[in-house]
Amino acid sequence: MPDRAAREYHFIHQLPNPSQGENAYALLYEIVDCLRRLLEDGQPSRIELDAIPLSEADLDVLRENLGEGPIQAEVVDEDDGIVQISETGIAGVWWLVELDADEVVRGEYLEVNTLPEVMQLPLDIIEEGRNALQARLFQLGLSSNRRRADDDAGPVITQGS
Repeated sequence: MPDRAAREYHFIHQLPNPSQGENAYALLYEIVDCLRRLLEDGQPSRIELDAIPLSEADLDVLRENLGEGPIQAEVVDEDDGIVQISETGIAGVWWLVELDADEVVRGEYLEVNTLPEVMQLPLDIIEEGRNALQARLFQLGLSSNRRRADDDAGPVITQGS
């Protein structure tokens, strides 16, 4: 996980029972504050939607005001289920839905972060990947002692097509 894990869930206190959109507006102000904390302190946040009394009208207001972004993803864990991730139209705000192995919704939340925490790999897993690739190169007879003369210049980065 990243160095700065999302704070525990934010709860907006004193919201009335499901409203006709008023709770969504309070939540939108909370999101603005979460974005401020991300920008000023680098501190990500998570808002658990199931913990807030939201009506369908509230959810419609949220969807309308947050909009949709171009990124849609799923993180699959065969034991734990699936996390569906949707970028909203507000940079840094992600809508996540957790499903169990039977695809029943376990939780729904908004995450304010540069990239959702569930999509960030811990460095030890990246190190395992590097070691596995290094072992493959060794098996192919391309061990690290056969470096190119220009390897010290770093990797060559090319533009996608």
